[in-house]
Amino acid sequence: MGTNLTSKLNCLINILKDENYFRLEHIANEVPFYIFDYDPEAELDVRKTIKIISDSDQLKYRIEVVNIYDFIISYLQEKDFLEKIFEMEQKLSPEKFLTRLKSIIDPELIINKIVQLNDEKNPDVFILTGIGNSYPIIRIHQIINRLQEKVCNKVVIVMYPGTFDVNETEGKLILFNSLESKAFYRAFKICGGSLK
Repeated sequence: MGTNLTSKLNCLINILKDENYFRLEHIANEVPFYIFDYDPEAELDVRKTIKIISDSDQLKYRIEVVNIYDFIISYLQEKDFLEKIFEMEQKLSPEKFLTRLKSIIDPELIINKIVQLNDEKNPDVFILTGIGNSYPIIRIHQIINRLQEKVCNKVVIVMYPGTFDVNETEGKLILFNSLESKAFYRAFKICGGSLK
């Protein structure tokens, strides 16, 4: 694990141990959405740290980790679609397969799951992971934009394998440091600068 990533991950852990951090950062009625961007090659190190965070009893916030990719797989298994998906992949062109898969996995499913977890567990902070693995089925902007309306009183941290490039008024996401999103975001860059 590189020094920069280590210090960013330690920064995140320290923030989650500081009961005042999100109160201080929640300025001017901004929606408390944060992007933690990292080098996609460091995915395994980030996963290990999220596991440590998830298992920790020393944090000042109730944390709920939502792995979007795992949710997609669980949903497909629950609906008995997984085998059908594998068969479809063999028969269809990549473009048609992706279109079909996107028709089954609607971003609203994930948003509803997060809203359900919010109602059931009432966490202070949601950490969204599995962003890279779920691409291109789900794109994170589809979730962020809608989720801001549904859980606006909760802190949401998106673990993003790529770059969150910010300027004075907005930010743009560059997945895997190469796929630039056309959408712009009002979010804070956590552990590495902020958008105000």
